[in-house]
Amino acid sequence: MNFLTLAERLARPEPPWLYRADLVAEAQTLQVDLGTPPELTIVCFDSATMTTLDDFFDVVASRLSFPDYFGHNWPAFDECLADAHEWLSVGALVLLFVNSEELLSRDRADLPTLFTVLVKVGIELARETSEGEPWDRPSVAFHAVFDVGIETRLEGRELPLLSM
Repeated sequence: MNFLTLAERLARPEPPWLYRADLVAEAQTLQVDLGTPPELTIVCFDSATMTTLDDFFDVVASRLSFPDYFGHNWPAFDECLADAHEWLSVGALVLLFVNSEELLSRDRADLPTLFTVLVKVGIELARETSEGEPWDRPSVAFHAVFDVGIETRLEGRELPLLSM
């Protein structure tokens, strides 16, 4: 799969929401403009700086410009992540995690919750909201990509391998 096809796939609001990939060498390449759809924003995280849940919340909140009222807990993370496309002004958001074997390595019990929230946000953002209200929005693509070091099971299923 070439990069443009990969970018186009990640810009679509459709499952799977989570992938694993060999990102160690490709992480910087993915951030270079190689014909990436303009609505696609890729935010890269070094999981080595996110070994605890507190570190994780701090880093993500900072990089995604979460509001000051972010409560540093799973419900607040879910809510802010689902709304991040608004203040980031993106039509597609990809969270790219390198050094994934370190992600929540000191709080491993929280990893399944992270996966669950990411899938929930992907499903929620994929649904267009058109009720004639100020919060109406088109569907937004959301994906999280982890390098191959991550524990690859989610609810008994392998995270799909994303070909580069």
